[in-house]
Order: sequence, then C-alpha cells, then structure tokens
Amino acid sequence: MKTTLYLVLILILLSCQKKISEKTQHKEFNTKTEIKKLELNDTIIYLSDDNDLALIKLTLIPNGTFDFHMSIYPETMQDSEPKPEIIKANGIWNGNKKTVLLNFEKQEKDSLNLNKIFDSNYAKENEFKVNNNTVEIDYSLDKLNIWGISCYKSKKENSEISTTVSTNSNSKFPIWIEKINLDINSELGQHQKRNIKEFNKINDSLSICVFILNDGVCSKYSLVTFLNQNEIDNAEIGIECDQDMSIPEYKWKEFEFLSTTTFQTIEFSEHVNDSLIDNNGYIKKGYDFMESKTTIDSIIKVFEIDKTGKITGTNNE
Repeated sequence: MKTTLYLVLILILLSCQKKISEKTQHKEFNTKTEIKKLELNDTIIYLSDDNDLALIKLTLIPNGTFDFHMSIYPETMQDSEPKPEIIKANGIWNGNKKTVLLNFEKQEKDSLNLNKIFDSNYAKENEFKVNNNTVEIDYSLDKLNIWGISCYKSKKENSEISTTVSTNSNSKFPIWIEKINLDINSELGQHQKRNIKEFNKINDSLSICVFILNDGVCSKYSLVTFLNQNEIDNAEIGIECDQDMSIPEYKWKEFEFLSTTTFQTIEFSEHVNDSLIDNNGYIKKGYDFMESKTTIDSIIKVFEIDKTGKITGTNNE
C-alpha cells in the first residue's frame, strides 16, 4: 500500500516538473523571438565613396522595397569613350535593427551575380550573407563593402528639403533630384562625375539646382530649373580649368545669387601683353604667365528665373 502511494506521489511530482519546464521553455522561446521589426520613417541610402571602379547606390525605402544601382566604369580605350556597364535591381526587404534581409527580384540567368557583387572576400565577418537571390546585411554597420568598395550609410528625411550647399554624400537633398543626378552619372564616362552643389525650392512647383561637373581638367557649374520635378531650362554659370602656362590667356567664369530667382555671372579674361606672344600664339620662351604683367577684363551678365522656370538675361558690359 505504501509502495503504491509513493509511486503516485513520484508521478505527480514528475508531471509538475514537466509542466514547469514546458512553461519555462515556452517563455524563453517567446523572449528570443520578440525581436522588434525595423520600421523606417526615412529612406536609408548606402552610397559608394569616390573611386575609379564604380558608382554604387543601395536604397532602402520605407514602404518595404529597395533599389540597387551599380555603374561600372569602363577601362580607358584609345580613340573611344565606352559606356559604363550598368546593373539595376530591386526587391523587397524586411528585418530588425541588427540585420536586414534583401530579397532580390529574380532576373534572367547570369544577369545578376550576387556572390560577385557582395563578395565576402572584401568584407568583414558577418557583414553580409548571400543565399541564392537574398542577401542578409548587418544593418548596425555604418558602412558596407559592396564589390570591394566602401558604401556609407546615410538617412534621407523624406519630409525635408534642404538648401545646403554641399557635395557630401550625407547632405540632405530630395531623393528625386539625387535620382536624376545618378542617372546622369551612369551615362558619363569614367573620368567625369557630376555632383549636386546647391538645391533650392522656390515654391511648391518650382525648384532650382546647381550641378558641378568634373572631368579632371575643368570644373563646370550649371544651373538647372525644374517645374514639378521636370527639367525646364539650364545655363552654364561657372567654369574653372587647370591653366596651361604656355598659353597667353586664361579664362574663367564665376556666379553669384542676387536673390532666390536672380543671379549674375562674371566672365574673366586674363592675358599677357601682345609683345610676349610668339608667332605660334604661345608665350615666348623665357617668359612665364604667372610672372608676367597681365590685364584682366570682365563681363557681367544678370539673369532672371520666371515662374515657369525659364531663364532670361541681359548683358551689362
């Protein structure tokens, strides 16, 4: 009788311990799976720094989609300017504050090799993991090495439009103007790059943007007007080039905003005395442009931007 009672008590104890254990395991499981889902209010951009290999941009959009753009600069070829190789892809993303999973939309075979683009040989441990058409990235990092190129993370506040004068990748320009600039850069050759220098929203529909194009020799500034995000007009407003000291004349152009819709350009021409120029149009041997006495002429032009975005001007010489 006692033996039977002891057996019953042992079974009761074991049953209670099992239930306690199951509750504990269930609680631990819930704790591990309660990872807060990442929700973005602003667009996150990974943009490559200056390099001679490629322009790369990965954009995480708050609606759960992403865009990937990669423009590979071609090798310089004699007597020709080949176009860059462009890779575009998109898909959906999800994740948390630690990791984000990029699910790339399937493309034609061999058209998108994620293992080559996200090459672990050039990345830190666990920076990203590739599996078929998905890539898991470490979202806590401020930089990803995509195709061996450093791509820095920045936030683009969707509700904010800035007039900051800057070419830094962390500056806050509207996404639509950055996309236009990105498309232009993808069509340029390896030795040319265009950056946004200044952006200003005049009213709800009219905007102006100053771009600077560098080709390794000259920096050219252009002002472009946009009406409802569509380009309306443009004008070259500044230029500065490397100087050839054997040439007897040096020209450059500067600009200045007089108001939000009025600006002026000043064209300068600096030249040496005619007596220092040889028969071939160069400075005579033994003389140097920097050390010679020069004369500077200038022409000022004033321009107005009307409400439709058209640029009109008059000369004031």
